[in-house]
Amino acid sequence: DLILDPFCGSGHFLTRCLDYVVQHQAASIDQHKLHEFKFFQLHGIEKSERMVRIAMTDMMLHDDGHTNIRNVDALLSFDNYPDILALRDNDDADPAVFDIVLTNPPFGSIMRQEVMGMIGRFTLGHKKKSLPLEVLGLERSFQFLKPGGRLGIVLPEGVLKNKSARFVRRWIEGVADLKAIITLPEDAFSAYGATVRTCLCIFRKLRDGEAPSPGKETLLVELENLGYDATGRAKPGSEVSEAIGAFHREVGW
Repeated sequence: DLILDPFCGSGHFLTRCLDYVVQHQAASIDQHKLHEFKFFQLHGIEKSERMVRIAMTDMMLHDDGHTNIRNVDALLSFDNYPDILALRDNDDADPAVFDIVLTNPPFGSIMRQEVMGMIGRFTLGHKKKSLPLEVLGLERSFQFLKPGGRLGIVLPEGVLKNKSARFVRRWIEGVADLKAIITLPEDAFSAYGATVRTCLCIFRKLRDGEAPSPGKETLLVELENLGYDATGRAKPGSEVSEAIGAFHREVGW
């Protein structure tokens, strides 16, 4: 799988992917294939130069072999990512090259004057003078994803519930199957200064020509214990493993 985090921050989603493959797949694939995965398959985009340095260091400490972290704004036009377009087997300029996108985009900011030029590049920005950053991040994540690809993204709960975000939900219905909504506790990110209630949403992007299926079931999980408290200290009784088990039983791929 070709994996991208377009808002990768310190790169933990990528290092966790690497850890998972090393722990669960290393015994079943030869060392050359494992080296190829480490070297070529993990990619990140991050606007902050400081966070890029942290992410690259973390990736190197995890023996990734190569740090494909780009110091650029993930919301720019696609001609700013020629190396991503070069990942395609043909000369097509379509950026939808990744099998998996995993990301926690920045949210809580309303995009106004400074990104008016950006909004016009997005379907969800049509006739909009401003948009929450997470809405642009959601659409950009789908733009990087192959048809049939998988997206795991952390979003504010309001995207799924608020009347003002109904246009976002209607757009999603036309581009993806919503496989699971995992609601996180209010204090999930309190240790990092964020108090917005969030959900982990898991999607499968529709294939070319595939019709939406509004009747398909979606797994709903509400977590109250992530294994740590609002200060980040360990807390017994984590429900994370149970949620993972429920996803594999009820959804899988």
